[in-house]
Amino acid sequence: MIITDDDSQFIDFVKKRLSEKFLMSDLGPLCYFLGLEVSSTPDGIYLSQEKYIQDLSRAALTDQRTVDTPMELGVHLQSTDGAPLDDITSYRHLVGSLVYLGITHPNISYTVRILSQFVSAPTQLHYAHLLCVLRYLRGTISRRLFFPRSRCLQLQAYSDAK
Repeated sequence: MIITDDDSQFIDFVKKRLSEKFLMSDLGPLCYFLGLEVSSTPDGIYLSQEKYIQDLSRAALTDQRTVDTPMELGVHLQSTDGAPLDDITSYRHLVGSLVYLGITHPNISYTVRILSQFVSAPTQLHYAHLLCVLRYLRGTISRRLFFPRSRCLQLQAYSDAK
């Protein structure tokens, strides 16, 4: 459970009330949640998926190249483009991971939508375009979303057991 508010006294009140009813542990300020890295500064909160991108690109890419865009302009993919992939499992896994990465990299959403159209029968060309998105993410790995303090809430993480 994540409890958020801009009033730390209210957070303490909620924690106290919850701990009266449920067995729980205070995990402190939120730093990492479901592959989403959260860092708080006096100015605001940053959201990043740097580690998630690192792990994903390390598993899928064998080189260190990066690209400037997730997909070239004007690309029109067809279901019949290229030879069928022998193992479609990794394509499906990577497309699903890219959907999740859209949280902090919304600029890949269009490309991921195109690539997700081919999850039932991807080809080697579709897979090559998917790897291009990973190379783009590797090149933009340090980009983060910033939410200024005026709009931010304090983030605390809790587990349901002590």
